[in-house]
Amino acid sequence: FNAMRELVNADIFADYWRIFNVLGTAGTNPFAATQLAQAANIQLQFDTQKARGPRRVILDGPARTNALSTADFVNADKRGSANSINTGALGTVFGVDYYYDQQVPRHVSTPLTAGNATVNGAHSAGAKTISIAKATNAAPLVKGDIITFAGDTQTYSVQANVTLAVGNTNVTIEPGLAVAKSGSELMTLTASHRVNLAFTRPAIAFANREAGDVALLRQAGANVISQVDPVTGVVYSLEIKREHYQVAWHLSALWGKRVIKPEWCFRLMGA
Repeated sequence: FNAMRELVNADIFADYWRIFNVLGTAGTNPFAATQLAQAANIQLQFDTQKARGPRRVILDGPARTNALSTADFVNADKRGSANSINTGALGTVFGVDYYYDQQVPRHVSTPLTAGNATVNGAHSAGAKTISIAKATNAAPLVKGDIITFAGDTQTYSVQANVTLAVGNTNVTIEPGLAVAKSGSELMTLTASHRVNLAFTRPAIAFANREAGDVALLRQAGANVISQVDPVTGVVYSLEIKREHYQVAWHLSALWGKRVIKPEWCFRLMGA
């Protein structure tokens, strides 16, 4: 089941490009310093977004190592539990549950070429298509890039690959503009970063069921069984059949996923 678990897990992570809120510094692993202050800030961001439901953070190896290397996360007299030092599990800090995952993705941005990228013309608050003027040297933006504009604290996620041509190019973003633009505001691109994820359970939808043709295969006499993975709860279908003088095992799963409340999620940027 391990390969299938990793496939499903990676597919869920791949939807990160919909998430536009960020914390931390691109290229710097979180929890390297002021660990409890950073943990408190994560809770604050959830509160600011009015996020509902259980709160989760998934860290990659270096971020978890930073957290486990500090007394703030580990000491029993501060945490009321010795679980971290005994098992390596981070547990719950300030009402947020922390987990580790080996498949945390990394978003790769292409640094902007020379020549300012600025807003072209006026745009109303709420606009999700922004005209960007590139002074010189074309530059690519990729889906999931985080961009910001001068005079606006909101971070925005680019929703489709696009090349900023010399001149004016439309860029699709989420969320809609928090602040109206009059034109000429400088656009900044956030550097490549590890996408440690903070989210609430209702923010990400996942659906899984037995494949629809399994019942038909059984009726046709195929040796097909369905089994619930005890680790993830995902339903898999296993077909056993004879092929080319050997027994073949075919494992499959049917699932779908989507970040449905991106405002209740944010990227805790790392290296």
